[in-house]
Amino acid sequence: MRSSDTYYQVTQKGRSLARASGAKRIERITAEKTLTEFMERVVRSNANQEYLYSVARVVVFGSYLENTNRLGDVDVAVDLQPRIPLKGNWVEVFQSHAENSGRSFATFEDAIDWPRREVLLFLKSRKRSVSIQSWFSFVQMEKPKSFRYRVLLGDEQEIARELKNGLG
Repeated sequence: MRSSDTYYQVTQKGRSLARASGAKRIERITAEKTLTEFMERVVRSNANQEYLYSVARVVVFGSYLENTNRLGDVDVAVDLQPRIPLKGNWVEVFQSHAENSGRSFATFEDAIDWPRREVLLFLKSRKRSVSIQSWFSFVQMEKPKSFRYRVLLGDEQEIARELKNGLG
């Protein structure tokens, strides 16, 4: 076997280490407050028609669902959906929205991604105690047999079917 044929595979422990944080753990009461405030921001963002994306689905998973008083953070998966059809002149609409935000962007891609990032930044609200995962990552992530989640927004059966059919 040539050295160029060698490859490495990350183990579950390696993935856990990559996700690990050196930050101080939070109390259960802080986690509950964090999740309540997060869901309040979801409601506010969905009510704000200036955002070009809305939050369609939210699930909480990870250590929040374990019977423990000290957690690393609150893991939530969020499914953002564009409020306008992604056909026709959507690129111009997104670019105009980015230009009107008063921010500067290094690339064209950063500018047209701004409407999505804007909602995520609002939802995160600079809280270290919340970790937001994309819906795609959540569906596709490797899930142990003991994996649990709780639907906070969205159709429970539809989400269960999607997770069952996912690669994770």
